[in-house]
Amino acid sequence: FQLLSLFPERDARSPLPIRVGDIVQTVNGMSIERPDQFMSIWASLAHANQLSVRIIRNGEPLLVTWAIRDLRSPALGTAVQGQPARAEIAR
Repeated sequence: FQLLSLFPERDARSPLPIRVGDIVQTVNGMSIERPDQFMSIWASLAHANQLSVRIIRNGEPLLVTWAIRDLRSPALGTAVQGQPARAEIAR
């Protein structure tokens, strides 16, 4: 899957570690080649504590990882380090 758009209302001065044009190979270690795989991965993220996306950008492989924390619970650990950036996602 190639990313064709990302959060159009997001402030462009705050860059994301993923970009339009990136090709997504895996999410949390699961291959994403068909729509049914996407739906299976989406369902598995409901209880995930991190999101790791392996992408191809300009022919080079990259791994981008975020920590996911539940805002309904007390603080959970620190963000997981990734490449090319690290981030945190709130549920």
